[in-house]
Amino acid sequence: MEPHVSEIVRVIQLVVAPVFLLTAIGTLLNGGAGADRAAHPAGLFGALVSAELTRTIAALFVLAMAALVASLLLFLREIFLGVSTPRHRSR
Repeated sequence: MEPHVSEIVRVIQLVVAPVFLLTAIGTLLNGGAGADRAAHPAGLFGALVSAELTRTIAALFVLAMAALVASLLLFLREIFLGVSTPRHRSR
């Protein structure tokens, strides 16, 4: 592959990557809207076993959101390391 073609490919990769990242984040956030629908079966289950699951479900939701934020921050760190790492050019 000619040098200018590999540079064009690299520029296209850098331009397209944020689009996929934003799409993935939007999909994850939109999936969080389905959490309301998941609470109804949990409430039914709580009524059947005579247990209060509200605090447990809330705690699990908070932990899931914290894990999501942590994973996105680690992904951002990985992108930063990938962009700031010196590259070797093959000739």
